[in-house]
Amino acid sequence: MKLFHGSSAKVELPDLSKSRPFLDFGKGFYLTANESQAIEFSHKIAARAKRLDSDYTGCATVSTFEFDLAAADSLLSVKRFMAADEQWLDFIIDNRTGKGKAVYDVIIGPVANDDVYQVIEKYEDGTLTKKQAIAAFKVKNLFNQYTLCSDAAVKLLRFVSSKEYAEESKNGI
Repeated sequence: MKLFHGSSAKVELPDLSKSRPFLDFGKGFYLTANESQAIEFSHKIAARAKRLDSDYTGCATVSTFEFDLAAADSLLSVKRFMAADEQWLDFIIDNRTGKGKAVYDVIIGPVANDDVYQVIEKYEDGTLTKKQAIAAFKVKNLFNQYTLCSDAAVKLLRFVSSKEYAEESKNGI
C-alpha cells in the first residue's frame, strides 16, 4: 500500500532513534494514506523548523513509500483502532503523558489533527467528559495514521520518491 510521510526534509530510510516521544501512538515513524494530509503536515513541520533554526534552508517535503501491510499483519504485532473511541482516546492520552508502553510494531488508527488536539486538551483539563470528547470526535473527518514502532516494521517500507512543496502563503496567494 502507498503511504506518505510529511516532514521538513526527504526521508528515504526512517531512523526510529530520531522519533519524538509523547506523540499520539508513541515513539515511531508516522505515515498516512492521505497525501493531502501529509502535505499539510509537511508545511507545519517546515514552518516549525524555520522558527526554531534561523539557518534552516529546507522546505516542506513529502516522502512516498510502499508498505507491505500483509507482511506486517502476518509477521508483526499490529494494533488497529477502528474509530476515535474510548480505547483510542485512552491510548493517546497515555502516550502523550508518557504512560504508554511500546508493545506494538505497527499502530493504525485515526489521526488526532489540530481540531482533535483541542478536544483532547479540554478532556485532559476536565472541561469535557470522556463521553463528550468521544462525541466531539464523531463529527471530525479523521484520516488514519500508520505508526511504525519497530525496526522490523520499518524494514517493510520501500522508499518510492519525495516531493518538495513551496512555502504556503498566509494570504492565499
